[in-house]
Amino acid sequence: PTRRPTRRPTRRPTRNRRGDDDDKSIVNGKYYGICSPTGTLHTLDILCGGNRLCTVTLTDDSFELCKKLTGRGVGQGFAIARDVPEDSLDDFDLFLYCVIPDEEESSDERSNRRRGDSLDEDKNFVVDLDKDLPNSVLKGDLEFVQKGVIRRTKPDIYYFNAYTGEENSVDLAPRRRLPISDGLYAGIDTEDGSSQALYIICDRGRCDVILADASFNTCANAVRGVVAFNGVAVARNVRERNLDRFEIDLFCLAPGQLEIDLDKDRPVKQLTGDITSLQKDGIIKRDGPGFIYYKVNT
Repeated sequence: PTRRPTRRPTRRPTRNRRGDDDDKSIVNGKYYGICSPTGTLHTLDILCGGNRLCTVTLTDDSFELCKKLTGRGVGQGFAIARDVPEDSLDDFDLFLYCVIPDEEESSDERSNRRRGDSLDEDKNFVVDLDKDLPNSVLKGDLEFVQKGVIRRTKPDIYYFNAYTGEENSVDLAPRRRLPISDGLYAGIDTEDGSSQALYIICDRGRCDVILADASFNTCANAVRGVVAFNGVAVARNVRERNLDRFEIDLFCLAPGQLEIDLDKDRPVKQLTGDITSLQKDGIIKRDGPGFIYYKVNT
């Protein structure tokens, strides 16, 4: 009898989330947009893992609700959605958390806060996502426009991707150590919503790491009246193989001080560095606070 030709099994096409010009899915990245009604800058971070669940974090130069509640000009809060399925990015909610200090405060302390002065160190201007309740709910509802451009349909804001790293899937819990490439990385402090920049430059196995934050809470607590752009954190001559376990010296500006002298000034605190690469080139994580950073230089 004639043998019927065997048919090759049809292989289901994998969803190419990155690098395909015909692909219309929303990819990981660091997106920037402008809220036209207020003129404020929005930052939108999108991180989807191999499990196809995404974390979306939104910051605004000035969330009006948070500004009213906190009286702060920077580090007012942020909105976040966790464990959003990739196929639901067009219909989800963002939960807005405002950075509100302890409710038990005197009228003098409340007046100081409204003027932008710092409070005592036990007055933490941070959000605890495991304990705090959101102050409001915003619509996420993202729409693909073109490669590198997405739109929040409500309230109709376009965002442009500044991320320049590799476009492969991200392993949120890598089982092997991946190299950390030199570059400028941008992230969000998911304790108060302030913007952070992380510089990494290595040469001959030794690295310098510089961390900038629009508002270091530690510096705001340590130095009264200096809330915005109040310090810098630096780690010099770190062994490249130790980038997953090192500390960063935090220097705070004193009242009236215009710049920090790293050779003369003393750090006020050591922050956890501990950087893990989530892919070969592009997205890294500071394991201590759990902040995610995206490479934004070419």
